[in-house]
Amino acid sequence: MTEDYYVGIDLGTVNSCLAYVDQRGEVKAAYGTDGKDILPSVVLFTDQGKIVGNKAKELSSRDNMNYVVSGFKRQMGTGYTRKINDRSYTPIELSAIILKKLISDFEKTKGFMVRKAVITVPGDYGDIERNATLGAARIVGIEHAELLNESVAAALSYGMGRGNAVNRTIIVYDLGGGTFDATVLKISDGNFRTLSLEGNKNLGGKDWDLQLASIIQKKVLDTAGLSAEDIESDAVFRKDVMYEAEKQKELLTFQDRAVSSIDVNGIPITYTVRREELEEATAWLMAKTIELVGYALRNAKLQMNSIDEIVLVGGATLMPQVMRSLEDAYPSTSIQFFDPEHAVARGAAIYSESVFGKRDINVVSVLSKTFGIMAGIDGQEKVCNILYRNVPLPMENTLMCRPKRDEQKDIEIAVYKSNARTGDDFIDPEKAKLVSKFVFPLPGKVSRGRTRLAVRFAADVEGRLRVSVDCNGKVVDCDLSEGVSLSEKEILEAGSKLGGVV
Repeated sequence: MTEDYYVGIDLGTVNSCLAYVDQRGEVKAAYGTDGKDILPSVVLFTDQGKIVGNKAKELSSRDNMNYVVSGFKRQMGTGYTRKINDRSYTPIELSAIILKKLISDFEKTKGFMVRKAVITVPGDYGDIERNATLGAARIVGIEHAELLNESVAAALSYGMGRGNAVNRTIIVYDLGGGTFDATVLKISDGNFRTLSLEGNKNLGGKDWDLQLASIIQKKVLDTAGLSAEDIESDAVFRKDVMYEAEKQKELLTFQDRAVSSIDVNGIPITYTVRREELEEATAWLMAKTIELVGYALRNAKLQMNSIDEIVLVGGATLMPQVMRSLEDAYPSTSIQFFDPEHAVARGAAIYSESVFGKRDINVVSVLSKTFGIMAGIDGQEKVCNILYRNVPLPMENTLMCRPKRDEQKDIEIAVYKSNARTGDDFIDPEKAKLVSKFVFPLPGKVSRGRTRLAVRFAADVEGRLRVSVDCNGKVVDCDLSEGVSLSEKEILEAGSKLGGVV
C-alpha cells in the first residue's frame, strides 16, 4: 500500500462498508458509485451481469427472486453452494463479489488500487471461517489481508475518536445483521486489550426478521382463511413474506406500527403489525444477547461497576428494544450508540494504517474458542483441551500423548472446538464440535509404553490455528484449511466467475 489510503472493510451479513484513512489522517466511509456509503450484501444475477448492493435490492422482485442471493456470510467455511443458471457459487465466491464491488467503486472514485486491507470478521469465527474470508480477499486481488475482530475494530474507532490518552474499560455490544459479539476491552494510551469475548455467529438482525415473518404470515393467512399447509409449496409467497418482514422491521425501528399488504392467490391482503408484537416474539433473542454480555463480564473477572460504558454498534442496535433491555439489565451503566453502521469499517481502516503505515496501535485479541483433540482417558473417549478461549493471542501449547498399542502404523488426530473454560482439561465429546480429522503415519519403531507424540497447537495474533504432530523426530503439519484455502488455480477460476459487477 502506498501512503495515499489505508483501507478497512466491514464485510457484513446484511450490509458492508469500506472506510479509509486519507493523506491528512482523516477516517472516512467511502461512497460508492450510487452515492451511498453502505452497501447491502445482496447480489442479483442477470443476463447482463451481476448487480450488487442497493441497486440489487431495488430491482429484486417476485419475478427474479430465484436469482437474488444474500445472507451467505452465515455459511462461510461450509460446503454450502448456491446454483444460479448453470454455475454454482460458494460463500467465498459470493463474498468476493461483495468485496469486488466495494473495491472497484473505491478505485473508480479515488484512482487508487487496493492491494492491502484489513477485513473484519465476527469474534466467534473459527479458523475455517477466517481462512474462507482470506480466500475471498485473494480472489479480488488483495495481496495482503489482515483480519480483525469486528468488536475490536469498533473499539478502535471509538477509542481513537476520544484521543490517544483515553483510559476506559468498555463493553462493545455488536448486534449486526447476522452476528452478535459482546467484547470487554481495556483502552489505555493507544493500547486495545481484549479481556474477554462472547459471540454467536448465528444471532443477528436476520433472526428478528424471521420472527416478524412468522407474525406477518399468520396474520395474512388468518385473514385469507388459509392454513400454513395451504401455502407449503408456495415458495413465492414465503419469499414475499420474508421481504415484507425485512422492510417492516426497519419501519418498526422508528414507528409503533406498520401497515402493508401481500398478494395471496392474486388478492392483496392487508395486515397491520405492531412493534410490541415483534418485541414479544423476540424477547428470547434479546435475552440471549444479555446472557452473553454477562458471560463476557464473568470471563473478564469484572463486575458491571468496573465498566465505563456499553458501546452499541451494528445496525440492529437501533431497534428500541435493545437500548431498553440493556437499561433494564444494567440500570446504573452508561449505554451509548457509536456510529452503528460505520464504526467497524472505520476501526478497520485505523488498524490498516497501523499495520501498513505509520500509526502506532497495539491490539491484543483473545482466542474465541477452546481447541483440543480426542483421546482415551481412563478407558473413555474425551476431548483433551490444549488451547483455551479468552486467553490473549498469540499462544501455543503442546500435549504429550502415546499410541494405543505397539507397532501401531498410524494415529488419527481429531481436532475439536468448544466453549470450555481454562481449567476444563477434559470434556465430553458432545460438548464440543469436530473441526477436522487427520491420519498421521507413525515413523520408526512404535512402543505403547515408550513412544511419545507431541501434539502442538498454536494460534497467531489473528486467531488462526496451526496444528502439528511430532513422533520420533518427524514433524507433520495438519492443514486445518483443507477444503477452504484456495490454490492459485482455484483463485483464477473463481476470479473468472466473478465477471463484471454493477
